[in-house]
Amino acid sequence: MSKTMTALLLLLSVCLSLPLSPPPTLIFPGGGIYFYHMVGQLLYLRSSPKKYIPLSSCPTVGASAGALVATMCRCDTDFVQATKCAVGMVEDCGLWSRRRGDDDYDDDYDYDYDYDDETNNAAATPTSKQKKFGLMGIWGEMVSSWLSINLPPSAHNISTSSVTILLTPLSLSPSKKVSVNVFHTREELINANLYSVHIPFFLDGKPWRKWRGMRVVDGSFRLKTAEDVVTAVEKSRRLGDDGSRKGLCHDDGIVPDKIEKWIGFDYKDDPVMYPNNIDGDGSNKKKGKLDFVSLTDSEDGIWDMIRRGGEFAKIREQRGDFKMLEM
Repeated sequence: MSKTMTALLLLLSVCLSLPLSPPPTLIFPGGGIYFYHMVGQLLYLRSSPKKYIPLSSCPTVGASAGALVATMCRCDTDFVQATKCAVGMVEDCGLWSRRRGDDDYDDDYDYDYDYDDETNNAAATPTSKQKKFGLMGIWGEMVSSWLSINLPPSAHNISTSSVTILLTPLSLSPSKKVSVNVFHTREELINANLYSVHIPFFLDGKPWRKWRGMRVVDGSFRLKTAEDVVTAVEKSRRLGDDGSRKGLCHDDGIVPDKIEKWIGFDYKDDPVMYPNNIDGDGSNKKKGKLDFVSLTDSEDGIWDMIRRGGEFAKIREQRGDFKMLEM
């Protein structure tokens, strides 16, 4: 067989292995600590015996914690390593012991941050007996450092035109969103994620953040489901390269007016995890309205949530929820 024929057959085999239609958009709504339930679903799909297209080839949309998942999914982040990194940062800050009340802390909200320039790791020293909301006031710096560690150098190029992040502008109705999918630098991509998770005062003590001159807060505000996220993108104000409403992404990429095919990843669809059952033990116990921004009681709670996300993904796989991902 000639080399030309061999090359043509190889090209044909590659083409046959690719999906015949554009991949579905993966939708990640907000959820705070339930970020790890979404991660568990993605980890299952990556390792499933079924043949799925690479999840990193799918366009993604995220709001709040879902923005973090959307960005890291498209960048093909190692979620296990990223989780270990997050756990290490929480342990370094003593947040779990502070949540359990193991140590005595002053009653003021004062947090001192030291940064290791070589590793870019944040080392926070909590000085408060604030236990219920262990992340209050220091979450912003932790997330920023964590993203810096776990996103690749070219993350902004990978994400432009393929990752859409929702922000809630204070100048518009809370039901109106700004969708962003142009990221000139890695820092800008990280900021877009930070601003999408910005709960006023909670994240870093600030009431809002400014994105290209616009005051914005948490992108998931008033969005309860994955379907709400899809609708919000379709009706959103589009920001282009220059901050205008054109929606242009460097060349000819555009935020879609209609998302025809999509798959949502929402912990609220899992009866074991909802409503507000952060420990995933099936007790279905109610918790406070802001419990999604608090910590689990231990590292085990994080890994249990990831494990439950995987179990739920297997259930979804069996009922055919991921057929659009099959090769």
